[in-house]
Amino acid sequence: TDLDILLLDSDKKTKSDILFAAIQDETVKTDEEAMTLIYGKAEGNESAFLKLKYRLKQKIINCLFFTDVQDYRKTAEHKAVIRAAKVWSAASIVQMKGMAGFSRDLLESMLKTCNRFDFIEYKVLITKNMKAKYGLFNYSKSKYQKYKALHKQYLEEFIIAGQIEELYIEFAHFATSKKSLVYSEQIQELEKRLVELYPNVQELDLFWPRFHAYNAMYFLLDYSNDLLAQDKICDDAIAYFNSKIGFGRIAIFSFNQKKGLVLTALGKNDEALEYFNNCLALNPRAGSVTWQYIHSYVFRTHVLLQDYNRAYETMSYILTHRYFHLVKNEFQEDWRVKEAFIQFLVQIGKVKPEELEVKSLRKFRLNRFLNEIPLLSKDKQGVNIAIHIIQLLFLIIRNDRIQVDKKLASLKQYSHRHLKKSKNARTKIFLQLLGKIQMYDFNVTKIEDKTKKVYEKLVAINPKLTDQRMAIEIIPYEQLWEEVLVALK
Repeated sequence: TDLDILLLDSDKKTKSDILFAAIQDETVKTDEEAMTLIYGKAEGNESAFLKLKYRLKQKIINCLFFTDVQDYRKTAEHKAVIRAAKVWSAASIVQMKGMAGFSRDLLESMLKTCNRFDFIEYKVLITKNMKAKYGLFNYSKSKYQKYKALHKQYLEEFIIAGQIEELYIEFAHFATSKKSLVYSEQIQELEKRLVELYPNVQELDLFWPRFHAYNAMYFLLDYSNDLLAQDKICDDAIAYFNSKIGFGRIAIFSFNQKKGLVLTALGKNDEALEYFNNCLALNPRAGSVTWQYIHSYVFRTHVLLQDYNRAYETMSYILTHRYFHLVKNEFQEDWRVKEAFIQFLVQIGKVKPEELEVKSLRKFRLNRFLNEIPLLSKDKQGVNIAIHIIQLLFLIIRNDRIQVDKKLASLKQYSHRHLKKSKNARTKIFLQLLGKIQMYDFNVTKIEDKTKKVYEKLVAINPKLTDQRMAIEIIPYEQLWEEVLVALK
């Protein structure tokens, strides 16, 4: 990289060069290892090492001013961010050196870029600076009035931007940290503030305030489960951010994904898949959280469409990808649980890997699967139940009646201890259905006849398809029960 060249392009290597290279190559991972490398030992060199780290940080900061902002991998917005930071710093430096005219020219030129890419903080600082320059030092009535008015406008926008960002942060915190949505007094207070502020933000043609506003309103609508209103929010957001040429694609990705989730909840799975594919077309970085999430939604949609071959293809792509190891352990385990259910479909003949043009998944072994999911195995009210269910399903299709009896007995105790809450009603009913298999001695005709009312109870409880629900119901229980009956036949 440019930074490597600037830091290390020298025949004479300083201690800071050696430290930088060692950190980059992961030769050292602790202060003690670094001190031993540079000084021969760690003991007694703590003070010198602190000074060395400070010098390296300063050297890196200095070198950043020489990196190539025209890097083709960056968006126009990213390049502008780097360029603006450099120009602002340069203008401040030359101002202190007594070159006020040069500083002024730099800042006035920079303001055009700031307007193009909505750098509102810089716009406030620049117009404040220009107002002082033309009002005091290089007096110009017209320019003073111009920058005075602009500064007032940008300051008002800056305040609104800060207020909507704060609301976005607080709504996002509740959305990501709470297991269930409760319309609490805190949420009601946030709602009042958002409803009052939202129209003001809509009048601003500013990327981040609009991003924060659309997201905050989307999160608020979760509490009323107003899917149609959320759908409109997504449409408005997608239309707006498609008009912001040159900006990063985070907003386009985010609201295409949200639109897909809303359509899934509305039962429009074919349409949802189109929006998820829009996200894939933006090439999320392989191994990232974003990458695994969007593929997880694609997998889920194929399952809901009962297109199990496509679900298998998605599973194969993820699990055999060379960057799968970069995915966080908890998400890797989620994929292993999904894989187990796909392997169940393979076992009962609903998926034929040999007919698909993808890498086949490894042969499924139940014991290995259980060893690969240590984190999820401890989750008593979440994905853990999906693990118990898939174990039971494999025992059923193997006709291992003794182990089926044992597993059903343990699940009865599990249900009594951990599935008391109403949110677990579907899972409790599905376990009742599985229990009928044992009760009626694997006789499919009797099972179908005797489970009709229980099945109707299951269908009647149909809450919104959330991430939490689908982490438990890898295959929705209604679908899965139909596949179990097929397997028994």
